[in-house]
Amino acid sequence: MKLFNANNFYSLSDEELLKLVCKSDNKAFEELYKRYSNKLQFFFFRILKKDKEKARDFMHDLFVKVIEKARMFDTSKTFSTWLYTMALNMCKNELKKEITSNKYNEQITKEDFILNNNNLLEEIDLPYYKKQLDKALEELDESKRVAFILRYQEELSVKEIAEILNCPEGTVKSRIFYAIELLSKKLTTFKHTIIYEHTR
Repeated sequence: MKLFNANNFYSLSDEELLKLVCKSDNKAFEELYKRYSNKLQFFFFRILKKDKEKARDFMHDLFVKVIEKARMFDTSKTFSTWLYTMALNMCKNELKKEITSNKYNEQITKEDFILNNNNLLEEIDLPYYKKQLDKALEELDESKRVAFILRYQEELSVKEIAEILNCPEGTVKSRIFYAIELLSKKLTTFKHTIIYEHTR
């Protein structure tokens, strides 16, 4: 991508940049891409069965959608909420397609769980822990897995997740609570590493 004077765009909000994208401002688009491309590629990677090529393709497709749908942006929402909603819908469509074709089993994996003390990493068999966590996550239903990933991987607020999933904040809190509760039961050996964080 072309280099440009970041000072012209760095201070602008996502929403202000999107308005410029609507006016075919390539530099504004480049700034949005810089802010979100890595995070979204990682998001796709985690949900789409750790397929690096597919994650990269989906990330590029998502930003094509940003250009195509920029004028349809609902100004009552934040850009990040709008972006993650589109990303999640793309994932759901892909998973449904895979299930229909019987190629894959639906799963969402999570490698890096929340640890309350980094020193604990030296006290546990981390590869084994991750393997057990992945297995436990596979056994959660989709609604809990998605809420968990959006909250702890993407670090979105409960309010933002509620907008993305189109459900009440109380439902999001419930899904996160039960996800953590179920995971802690399945990972009893590592229970002391889990943070029981109050949802916002």
